[in-house]
Amino acid sequence: MQKTMLKHFLLLFVLTNGLGLVFANAFLPPEINEQITQSITLVNDDKQDPVNSIALLVYILVATALLLVIIKFFKTKMNVLFRVVEGIAIFFITISAFEILLYPLIGIDSTLTLLTLIIALAIVILRNTMPENIWLRNLVTILLVSYIGALIGMGLGLIPIIIFIILLAIYDIIAVFKTKHMVTLAKAVTKKNLAFTFAIPTKKHQFELGTGDIAIPLALAASVMQQYSSALLFPIYFLPAILILVGSLVGLSATLEYSSRHVGKALPALPLQTAFMIILVIVLQLIVPVYVL
Repeated sequence: MQKTMLKHFLLLFVLTNGLGLVFANAFLPPEINEQITQSITLVNDDKQDPVNSIALLVYILVATALLLVIIKFFKTKMNVLFRVVEGIAIFFITISAFEILLYPLIGIDSTLTLLTLIIALAIVILRNTMPENIWLRNLVTILLVSYIGALIGMGLGLIPIIIFIILLAIYDIIAVFKTKHMVTLAKAVTKKNLAFTFAIPTKKHQFELGTGDIAIPLALAASVMQQYSSALLFPIYFLPAILILVGSLVGLSATLEYSSRHVGKALPALPLQTAFMIILVIVLQLIVPVYVL
């Protein structure tokens, strides 16, 4: 992996996961955590029910199918549709994210609502007036991914998250090597310069890193942090989550190293990440046994 590419990748990884853990920590209070659980558990409000993992996977499959339909049958309007989806996602996630970040400073009142609306509108406007700015695009992607990853991780229990990630890793293999529809989807999205991938520029080409390769491991790390927050004091309960993210980094780095040497050849990153992370989850339970919340 080129040094420039490595530096950009590590910066994106650290910033996204660091902010993600900040969000996860903000989601820990019971009253906030209950709201998060209700928004993520698609079948019932029991965050320990593995059925919610399957429901979340089905949700992703349906969303993927809709995107593929748009790519195939709405080519002329695809750019507009994708831009609209991106704008909506940026607007509403930015509002929610800054409410969480600014709540300790301002509290819930009209000032917080007005301020988050202004910030969200400003980011959407900047994104559309400077669409080719890679750094702005990456900053927006960092905000989206860190918030969504933490949201999923704090909304589900550890066992459902592990089941979800294993199922998603299997799906990743099938989607890349068998049906290859993930390759089709990736090519379409990256050509549109959307904030649904991270842009890593190199001397030869611009490498695109899927947001799921960081958001999904972050979800597991957030869930692990939630589990250990009941037994460890602040900020020590961050350490188990950081260890999980180290496993994610090792797996993702190995995949990127291969991809950088075989440009144009698709390789799913999640399976290797999943293997490393699950091993570390088991190690953590052996070293510091904690009841799975």
